Amino acid sequence: MRNTISPILHSTLLISLMLTVTISHAQYGTFDFNDGSVQGWWFDGAYDEDGDGPFSNDFTFSWFDNVDYPTIPFNDPAGNNKGSLMMYTGGGHGINNPSATWWIMQFHSPDLSSSSTWQTATGFSVQIADAMSLGGTLYANLYIRVYDIDQSQDRYFYSGSAQPLQHYQTQSWNYLTFDWSGIPGFPANYTVREIFVNIWGVMSDLIEGGVFLDQVEPLSNPPVLSVYPLVLDFGTTITDLDFNIINVGGGTLNWNVYETPDKPWIVSISPSNGSNNATIAVSVDRSFLSGESDSGTLWVSSNGGDAYISVLIEQEPYISVISPATDDNWQIGSEQHIQWMSSGTSGSVSIEISRNGGGSWSIIASSTSDDGDYSWIVTDPPSTECMIRITDTDGSPS
Repeated sequence: MRNTISPILHSTLLISLMLTVTISHAQYGTFDFNDGSVQGWWFDGAYDEDGDGPFSNDFTFSWFDNVDYPTIPFNDPAGNNKGSLMMYTGGGHGINNPSATWWIMQFHSPDLSSSSTWQTATGFSVQIADAMSLGGTLYANLYIRVYDIDQSQDRYFYSGSAQPLQHYQTQSWNYLTFDWSGIPGFPANYTVREIFVNIWGVMSDLIEGGVFLDQVEPLSNPPVLSVYPLVLDFGTTITDLDFNIINVGGGTLNWNVYETPDKPWIVSISPSNGSNNATIAVSVDRSFLSGESDSGTLWVSSNGGDAYISVLIEQEPYISVISPATDDNWQIGSEQHIQWMSSGTSGSVSIEISRNGGGSWSIIASSTSDDGDYSWIVTDPPSTECMIRITDTDGSPS
């Protein structure tokens, strides 16, 4: 069936016909051809379905004034510089290739490598007016040439089977689109170099007139980074937490996760790079934490934007008695210093003594500043089973 033509141009034909074209224009966006020029576009062909060619033909290529989207073809006023690209024949294709079934002509864009608009596009659309196919049916499909940065070579992708065009007396303009963001194997890192449109016709069909291209527009549905949560609070005991990376846009989201700056207590980020959606596991080790608490930042860098995640951590609260130590002998009535180290307390502690190895306790100080030192006049009764306990006034640690 004609409407299921599968183009073979991505093999021999494309290798043979793609030329390097240098255009003086620095930037391109939408091509509307409303300046009286072809805006750097060019024309190539004819080829056949086997990739052979180019063959001599009777097609001409030019800018045309009286056809401009969205006006019905030939109704656009002359002299207003609003027009389109035209391939034209005054009476047949003129291709002498009886062994082939199809002829193919191509509209090529200028080099788009320097266009920031096209480098962020994920597809393109084109309006085509067919005023040629009264004696048969014409077909069209869309192509892109990209430079695959990882493979260091040009690659070609197309929009699928060529679609039949409706003659302008039935449908003024044919709207075709090509979204390459979902194509399997499309490179992750690339430069858009060129787009082009293939026009297909049957060798045996009679044709006369023009095919017109207008309003070639980049379609942009770029990747967009979303990250949640934006705070990882490990508190005093948690060692493992996750955050999520999601692409809420289109195309392929490529991302990397960095520490800014590096924190020795962040011991694992897995995975630290990837594409599209992922769950990132972050692990910490408090033995590398100097001080009672610290904070860090994870930077998620991507082609869909950046995000920053705050990472918070604290030492697990503790109190450790330094003095008295085991086997110390404190005389009743002497002044001694009860000393301790602590972290993560409320700021005040209580101090108690047991004279029976921890069986019961009595208060030395119900509340004193957690400054690590308390001066105490040792009281009786004497005992060889004395113990000192220091407790956060909030109840823990002890």
